Amino acid sequence: MSDKKKKKQQRDLLSFWAKLARSEETVEEALDLSAGLGFLEVCGFDPEDLTVDVGYWFKGSTNRKGYLTEFCELHGSEYLEILMHVSIPWLTLERCLTRILQQYEPLASYFKSSDEKQPRFRRLLEAFSNPMTEVYLLFYQATLPVFSTFSLLQREKSSIFLLHDEIRSFIRKLLSKFLKPAALQHQELHDILYKDPSNQLPGFLNFSHTTDLTSVTN
Repeated sequence: MSDKKKKKQQRDLLSFWAKLARSEETVEEALDLSAGLGFLEVCGFDPEDLTVDVGYWFKGSTNRKGYLTEFCELHGSEYLEILMHVSIPWLTLERCLTRILQQYEPLASYFKSSDEKQPRFRRLLEAFSNPMTEVYLLFYQATLPVFSTFSLLQREKSSIFLLHDEIRSFIRKLLSKFLKPAALQHQELHDILYKDPSNQLPGFLNFSHTTDLTSVTN
């Protein structure tokens, strides 16, 4: 790569951060994740809350793990160690949700058959008594891999010089989820007419109100 091209990429990256800093929108809005926040508001189900509660409920308790093992045997499923989710390395969320789904029936039976007064237990009992909880978990399990592949922020070494290209690639991947392939072919991101309903796949909401892509790609 020529020095001239490197300098241009550096200027583009600085321009991106400057625009983002001046914007009143959050990074989530800039990446057009408002639909996920809307889903959370409508359903009232927060997958992080559930995974944290499940993880801490069984953490360090041999008795509780043993009791859960009995329910796994009852349901004919293998006992798997409950994983802990931590909010900063957000890639753990997908793995934790998958582990809960792998043992969903034993976990539901465990909480429904117990009677404890701790607030965390009451939250978990309410969650596993709600038939929609498994549906929500399946939805997030199908959705999270799209975002989990964007692992740039999980590296120990500084990767700021990769950020611009990584975000452009990530946005193109997101666009492929609701735009027709023809709308993406041979197009720069800022030229993609993603607001045009004729370019959107059937079954998706109209995206004409969303943030202009130039705010995160230039």
